[in-house]
Amino acid sequence: MTLPRPPKPARRAFTLVELVAVLAVLAILAGLAWPRLLGMFTRSELVESGKRVRTALVQTRLRAIESGQPWIFRFTPGSGRYEVLPAKKVLADGLSSSVSPDAPFAEKSNRDRTGMLRSAGQRPHMASPVCETLPGGVVFANTADFSSDNSPAADTESLASQAIDQASRKIQLVFQANGRAPDARIVLVGSDGRRLEVAFRGLTGTATLSRPLRKPVETASEEESPGPPEAQ
Repeated sequence: MTLPRPPKPARRAFTLVELVAVLAVLAILAGLAWPRLLGMFTRSELVESGKRVRTALVQTRLRAIESGQPWIFRFTPGSGRYEVLPAKKVLADGLSSSVSPDAPFAEKSNRDRTGMLRSAGQRPHMASPVCETLPGGVVFANTADFSSDNSPAADTESLASQAIDQASRKIQLVFQANGRAPDARIVLVGSDGRRLEVAFRGLTGTATLSRPLRKPVETASEEESPGPPEAQ
């Protein structure tokens, strides 16, 4: 004869007070971790924007070499908008053109340019103007943060060699047909105030990125020391 097993004790359920206490602790932990996570996210966007600008500068140089004509990289201070286009396009539009990525040129001009590039062994897509915007609310700093030894070359029109487009107030960097360009420092500002500098060497065509750092606009002191630059 087997004895009946004693009934298992009922498992004690969580009370409402205990659930509220656990949720409160989780909310506090999330509140403490969120600023750090947000900082990592905005820093990642700033670095990604710097890489895009670095790539655009290198591509502008390649387009100038492949086309045999000066090309311009320009941006609007206070916004994330930048453009890559031929210098003759800027001159033809009276230094006030705004490139549309959908229809950069007339269809006939595209056919003529594509034919010339193919005959010269060049890639047709390299001749298309570019108009893009930096991600994550990253913007180009004002003109005070842009420095360029922009000495015009003999084979470049004086209007296209100006560092600042007087009509649209855009800052531009001119690449000669041989790939030469002035040295330049372009500063990007993230949504949290962090700043990243893109340093371009016009002689070699290389660009390096600094570490994102916090730097007050009024002073030149840095709260974080920049690390070694990231080379192209």
